Amino acid sequence: MRSAFDAFPDEAVLVDAQSIILAANTAWLRFFEANSCGRKFCFEGVNYLEICRAASGPDGQFARQAADGIAAVLAGQITDFRLEYPCNSPLEKRWFGLHARRLQGADGGALILHRNITEQKGLNSLLRRNYQSYAAAFHASESSMWEWRTSECVMHVRDADDDPQEPSTGMQFADWLGQVHPKDRAILSRALRACAEGASAHLRVEHRQRDAENRWRWIVTQGVVIEDEASGGAYVVGSQSDVTRRREREDDLERAALHDALTGLPNRALLLRRLSDHLQDPEQAGVGMLFLDLDGFKAVNDHYGHGVGDRVLNRVAQRLEVAVRSQDTLARLGGDEFAVLLDGVSQRSEVEAAAVRLCVALQAPIDIDGQRLPVGVSVGGWLHEGEAHTAEEVLAEADRAMYEVKRSGKGGFLVLDGASRRKADHRPRRVSAARVARNPRRKPIMGV
Repeated sequence: MRSAFDAFPDEAVLVDAQSIILAANTAWLRFFEANSCGRKFCFEGVNYLEICRAASGPDGQFARQAADGIAAVLAGQITDFRLEYPCNSPLEKRWFGLHARRLQGADGGALILHRNITEQKGLNSLLRRNYQSYAAAFHASESSMWEWRTSECVMHVRDADDDPQEPSTGMQFADWLGQVHPKDRAILSRALRACAEGASAHLRVEHRQRDAENRWRWIVTQGVVIEDEASGGAYVVGSQSDVTRRREREDDLERAALHDALTGLPNRALLLRRLSDHLQDPEQAGVGMLFLDLDGFKAVNDHYGHGVGDRVLNRVAQRLEVAVRSQDTLARLGGDEFAVLLDGVSQRSEVEAAAVRLCVALQAPIDIDGQRLPVGVSVGGWLHEGEAHTAEEVLAEADRAMYEVKRSGKGGFLVLDGASRRKADHRPRRVSAARVARNPRRKPIMGV
């Protein structure tokens, strides 16, 4: 939902695989305006990586690091990228944390978050200067503290509610690491080893870890290297905090940005993303696209009001979901327009068969509180057979076919491909409601 996107406290932006900004939340806009960057940097349609790479000044190197990391996420080389960077404002120098997260289920595109971590950096500095003072303050938190002395191979852990006068719990490092999710274990182990070997002075890793009730929770493990003056060596100390709720909010934010708020279906952005993935897949023999526009919905909306209209749209979405295959993507584009991405089709007849199923699904009136409301559909289709088309162009071809149906009197379908589009005699076809009603198991009869 757009409202949830705008209410998210962190600066958030959604970019596609080419780093073009698809959506920016309110906090993002305020951040750029407060730092005198100008609205041109946050408008949808702007290339985010170009903004980063064009940065100059003393902190320009961080912007370029951000660009390289985000580019790696978009290229599918990594799933997450994080960077802490300074941000100079007219009044003060602040620190921010950037988190670029690859969108689940899509080959490319990312959700980019910025969070003010100035206070966190101050706490880390305090930890370096005076570990005992930090430990006392930490006792009042809801996190846990750990200390790892690599020479002992023991992880000393203390929860926030433990008695500070009692010794901490000691665990073998391997046992402690065994609580971490198998898929996250290697990255956490590498980060800890890097600190232990002097390759890094600090670490921050988000990972899943099993809790006392055997549930997987999202945990952020942070640590810094402390020089031990007595022994001349060093050890690693840090904290662990449960960030499951924040991760769930991020998942909700991602879903809100890519799904229709009314029906829960994928929205236009997600449809085009999946279509683009199909077009770039060399193993795809063909892709079908159907563009649907409801007939008679405006009359229902005007007569019964938007509340009933929304209920009708939800019923339409439910019927269409039953009519499409599991591998296809049904999306609501907005208003009374829907679209279906057909996966793995190579013949125009396959696209036509899918169009017939959708027409049949909406032949019966929709019952709302005893009122039987007739809502039909005009369907335009396009079979993409490897031509050099973008996702937007494929959708536009299906849209044009749908308008051919509308111009012919509404209702029915027309599916085209490159060869049939060049012919002048293509005409929409209609599904015989009477024949379907008399024999619902029989294949629908089409006519011109």
